[in-house]
Amino acid sequence: MRGHSLPMDFRFLWPTQGYGKSTGKPTHVNVVKDGQILFDYMLKHPAVANTKIIVYGASMGSQAAVHLTLKNQGKISALVIDGGLSSMTDIALASAPQAQHDVIKAMLKMPYEAKEDIKAIAGVMLLFIHSREDNRYPLARPK
Repeated sequence: MRGHSLPMDFRFLWPTQGYGKSTGKPTHVNVVKDGQILFDYMLKHPAVANTKIIVYGASMGSQAAVHLTLKNQGKISALVIDGGLSSMTDIALASAPQAQHDVIKAMLKMPYEAKEDIKAIAGVMLLFIHSREDNRYPLARPK
């Protein structure tokens, strides 16, 4: 049996600020900033010129992947979200007692949320992968 693969595929992976051996703080703003810097660098790479770009985000990284896609729609062909979540705020609310929800909503201001950003993405193919057996981010949350 013979497998199928694309003639060229490149993966750009990096540790964002505050992760791995990198310096800086792992904030939501820095994750997106680092992603944009890498994306811009990747677009200038000769091996990537005139190729379709597919952005992939998994778990918490889905937030940044959706936001990056929103900001670069004309340059991205597809977005794949694997085990993503609708928003960090939703995750915080789901794990907190109901009595604390108003305080959490007032204090937790996110610079971007996938559930809002995804509404404004057009002309990009979308693929959402999520298991019904995911105990960390149940299927209802990404919807």
